Amino acid sequence: TQSTWADGLELDIVVVDLIQRGKEPDTGIDNFIFEVRFSPRMTMVKAVALILKGATGGQWTFPIQLSATDPEADSTVYIKSAGLNKNSELTITAHSKSSESESYTAYFLDGSDAAFTFNLSKVI
Repeated sequence: TQSTWADGLELDIVVVDLIQRGKEPDTGIDNFIFEVRFSPRMTMVKAVALILKGATGGQWTFPIQLSATDPEADSTVYIKSAGLNKNSELTITAHSKSSESESYTAYFLDGSDAAFTFNLSKVI
């Protein structure tokens, strides 16, 4: 049995593995268990199809809806003031889960002092 993705979805963000294949003893119907790992790099909603093609020419299509939303913030960083009219610094090290650089968003929460600035000094 061969499986393919329709609709032009990038293959590196969806991985499908056949975990188990068997037959129902009473009916002889084939059963398949798949593991699907969806690792998008951005928010998206995509309708795709898992297509199974049998050796004798049969084809079965299973629609799948993939949805990736914005994640919750990983954490909140609090910077304590060094004193009036003095700069405070905080070094934050963020690690990517892959060997490639990842995009990120840094922002101040509502109600933060508007006089703060953010400087990105080094990206590794």
